Amino acid sequence: MSKLFKSRQSRIILFIWIIGIIIISSFSALAGWGTPDKPSGVPDKDFNEVIMDITDWILGFVGILTLLFIIWGGIQYMTAAGNKDIMEKGRKTLKGGVTGLIIVGLSYAIVSVVVGAWLGTSEVSSLPCVKCSDINGDGIADVGDGVIIGTHWDECIGDPGFFSDADLNDDGCINADDTDCLSEDWHKTRAEMPECP
Repeated sequence: MSKLFKSRQSRIILFIWIIGIIIISSFSALAGWGTPDKPSGVPDKDFNEVIMDITDWILGFVGILTLLFIIWGGIQYMTAAGNKDIMEKGRKTLKGGVTGLIIVGLSYAIVSVVVGAWLGTSEVSSLPCVKCSDINGDGIADVGDGVIIGTHWDECIGDPGFFSDADLNDDGCINADDTDCLSEDWHKTRAEMPECP
């Protein structure tokens, strides 16, 4: 067993795996794994939520692995001490890690859309859009209205400067759900939007 950890590379890989396990354990503790919501142990999630949770955890784990590859590639590149072979190996590892991270991000988006369409769900706000998407009053839902939402992004009722007209689903905060409402009405005139007076 001592032969296994004699090389520097083996020790670094072991260290990365230990850090990965600690990170995953932390996330699972925060997510409440192992703490049943009901005394009977019956989960209160439906099939759709379970599939999305599994997808989130798998892609999260793969995302962590790609970040570890990026770190490992950076370490290789920085500690190459002028050795062109090791520098090239580090560069390739970095490139592969960044490519993997991009693939994980795209995979999440694709899986969310496909699973959402297959199961008849989506990650879009559960609250309906109740306000007119023509926030600036120019007669059409367009970029100007998106700029207003972006300007007041992440503001909630009670925050200084909260602009309630930009809270299109009336949930009390200006966020991605409001941009979803705007995208539903994109380039519609006030007459085409039932929420507008």
